[in-house]
Amino acid sequence: MTGPQKTPARVVFWRWTTGAPLDGMLRTDATWLHPATVVVHPSGRAYRWQYRPRWQRAAHRTGGTALALAEGYGQLAHPLLTDSLTATTVAGGAVYVGNRVHRR
Repeated sequence: MTGPQKTPARVVFWRWTTGAPLDGMLRTDATWLHPATVVVHPSGRAYRWQYRPRWQRAAHRTGGTALALAEGYGQLAHPLLTDSLTATTVAGGAVYVGNRVHRR
């Protein structure tokens, strides 16, 4: 009796950077450019994330990874500048969110 197969790291990396489902199971009919309209998974369920076009999922994943790597590199190369830019970005995000909440 064999257990579940391990997915190679290169396959997980490819799926991560291209916005594909990490487990390889399609849940919707979303394509690279078009959002999903139908759930194709046998369970009949899909999260909102899986309705997004694949390019958006790829942009979120790759962008988040790049930001984390850039933050780490910045902390090693120039901590003061990195902390200043991070604080400015967080403050700007807080103002943006506060403005959106206030408008509701």
